[in-house]
Amino acid sequence: MVGPGIAEALVATAVGLLAAIPATIAYNTFAARIDAILTMLDRFTSQFEEDIARLVEMHGPETVVAGESAATEGRSGGRSMPEGRGSRHVADRAARAD
Repeated sequence: MVGPGIAEALVATAVGLLAAIPATIAYNTFAARIDAILTMLDRFTSQFEEDIARLVEMHGPETVVAGESAATEGRSGGRSMPEGRGSRHVADRAARAD
């Protein structure tokens, strides 16, 4: 047998471990998920930067900002986008409002 003070310390240690072990497992699980999301975000950001750089190189910065990029034309099949979509139409409506 152990003394009463040591028994109390052993019980407190066991209770602490019962709380700490699941908390550590949960923390590591969520940290791994966050790392995976950050990796996906980094890949997306890199690809997006490459796409924007390629559009600027192909069409010039003024054209890309105005919404006349090849990507926009490709998605709409070469047709102009319907009213209310795309930065070009938003700018047209803002100019008409003035």
